[in-house]
Amino acid sequence: MEVYGFVPLGYEGELVRVEVDLRPGIPGMDIVGLPTGAVREARERIRIAWRRSGLNFPQQRILINLSPADLPKSGSGFDLPMALALLAASVSLPSTVPALLAVGELALDGQLRGVPGILSALARAREKGLLVAALPSVCRAEAEAVEGFRIVSAPHFAPLVEELKQQQGSTTQGVTALPGYSPLPGVWPGWTPR
Repeated sequence: MEVYGFVPLGYEGELVRVEVDLRPGIPGMDIVGLPTGAVREARERIRIAWRRSGLNFPQQRILINLSPADLPKSGSGFDLPMALALLAASVSLPSTVPALLAVGELALDGQLRGVPGILSALARAREKGLLVAALPSVCRAEAEAVEGFRIVSAPHFAPLVEELKQQQGSTTQGVTALPGYSPLPGVWPGWTPR
C-alpha cells in the first residue's frame, strides 16, 4: 500500500509519499526528507500511540522517507501517514491495496486529531488520482464536501486500523495486541484487539 501525506504550500500544497524500511538492528526510528521539528517529534507520538492502541511496535530499525526529499515537511499532520505506512510495512499488506491519502495528528493515547488543510489535501490527492483518504473523524464532514473519495475515519488509531484492514481485506499477521491489554473505557467503544 502506498501512503501519502500532505504538506500545505500557500493555498495549495503537495502530496508527500511516505516510505518505510524495516531492517534488523537496534530498535529505533529515523525520519529523512527534510522533516521539521514537529515531524521529527512524531517518532515518539507514533511509538506511544501504537502501544496505547494495543499494538506491538516493531522492534527493528525503522527508516521513514518523506519524498520528495527537497521539500521541507512541517506540522503534526504527518503523524497518521507515517503510522499507517509503518503498519503497511510491518504487516505486509497485499499489493492489491490501493494508495491512500492520510492526514492527521496522533495523540499519545492514540486519539486522532484534526489538522488544517483537509480540503486542499483532498483536492491535490484527487488531481493525482488518489480516491481513498484516512482521516480523523473530526475531519469527516469537511472531507465529504469533496466528491469521489472513499473516506475512512475514526476518532482513534486502533479502530481506524481495523476499518482499513476490513475494507482492504488485509491480514493481521505481524500486528498483535499487547498481552493483558484492554481498551480504555469510552475512548473507542466496541473495539477490542484481536
